[in-house]
Formats: sequence, C-alpha cells, structure tokens
Amino acid sequence: MPDMKVIRDHLSLEGSVSKALVVRLVTEVTSLFKSESNMLKVQQPVVIIGDIHGQFFDMIHMFEKVID
Repeated sequence: MPDMKVIRDHLSLEGSVSKALVVRLVTEVTSLFKSESNMLKVQQPVVIIGDIHGQFFDMIHMFEKVID
C-alpha cells in the first residue's frame, strides 16, 4: 500500500500523473477486475466508500482514517 502522505503531498503540489502511468494503471486494474469474481467474501471490519467524484483529497483523508 503506498504511503498516503506521499500521495497527498504530490497532489497538493499539483503533481501530475504521466499518460504512461495512467495507461499502466488502467491496464493492470482491468486485468485484476477481470480475474475477480463479482462477489467477494471479506472479513470484518470493512469500510465501504461510495463514489467520490474525483475528490482525491477526500479519498486520501478516508484512507488515512482506516489505514494503520
């Protein structure tokens, strides 16, 4: 799991993500999703976060609240 402070700091400084990195991320995530069942058994505790509409800082804040 990436360090949330590093991600937050990068985005706070209006850091950009290269096209190559976005393509790699989409490719890897697509592959992962295709290999997963549409239903997963998970152990509690579970935190579910809904659609964040591109609010990256809100997402990072939520991750910081639940990641040790």
